[in-house]
Amino acid sequence: MAPGIRAAPITALFYDTRQNMSHPVSAMLDQLGVPHTFGPTEEYRSTHATRLRKEGLQVVDETYSPGQRVQYLLDVLPSMAATAPMALVLDTDVVPLCTPSELVELRAAIVAREHAPANSVIVSAEKNLWPPYQSFDGTMLSNHHQSPYPAATENAPLRYINSGVMLGRPIDIWQMYRCMERRFPHFPEKCPGGHERKSKNYTFYSRTQSGGNYHGLKLANGNWGWDQACFHMYYLEQLAARLPTECPPLVLDRRADLALHMSKIPHAKISFRSDRRVHFQASRVNVSRPCFLHANGPSKLWNGPLLRWWWRPSVDLPRGFGNGKRT
Repeated sequence: MAPGIRAAPITALFYDTRQNMSHPVSAMLDQLGVPHTFGPTEEYRSTHATRLRKEGLQVVDETYSPGQRVQYLLDVLPSMAATAPMALVLDTDVVPLCTPSELVELRAAIVAREHAPANSVIVSAEKNLWPPYQSFDGTMLSNHHQSPYPAATENAPLRYINSGVMLGRPIDIWQMYRCMERRFPHFPEKCPGGHERKSKNYTFYSRTQSGGNYHGLKLANGNWGWDQACFHMYYLEQLAARLPTECPPLVLDRRADLALHMSKIPHAKISFRSDRRVHFQASRVNVSRPCFLHANGPSKLWNGPLLRWWWRPSVDLPRGFGNGKRT
């Protein structure tokens, strides 16, 4: 970086290999002043292919393959530290609401509130569990009463990790992935779905796994969203004190201060404002103002209204939500 040029306080990273895609989030981030990059860039593709050839490995031109996104992040995160003190790793269908300074201040506030170490990575949370067949030490995570996940509470209603929104220092996010790489065999192409019955050895999702389907769809290694299984395992091993000390801890955004994933959230608890902010009534006494919205699962139907509201917040308030409530 040239002398006298200040680094941006934060940069957002996306990964999407689809060709000729237009991303509404890009224009919104420009408006908010958040620098961002969509990978893999052509420069990255060329450099990555050259490296594979030098290592005697086959270069496969695929639009998507298991572990591609994680490998891209492992490659680019170390070089980001000099240009961006903080990094966001985001899914492409999020709706951003905060400026760079607000995001940096939010991370500091969450770390202080949770008494978390400086190298913590903040990860968003949601009501849904994905993948749905995840287990830990033989207990299904979907078993609400026996699940090793901390129970949802009135003040922390979001229980499960959603790795679609992450916030932290670039080197800490990179180190988190490196810890997964050292712990989980076949990472990043595969993620563990649980443990063997008589040992702590990992089991992995496969096409032939008993019960390996979801709403009639066969699930296989590398299906969309399955890298989230690694986050479930990492976080629960963290709670069970099995992670090495050098592995950055995850802090779950259980109040939706960073991101609100809208699936299974009662509409009456979400209030859209004319100042392009959203209030989420997390409890009777706590109101969160999330920096990102994500219309996931059945709530994807709201993507269109959300985008219209973002660009005309004083005119196009989405109907059916708690917009008239005072919070």
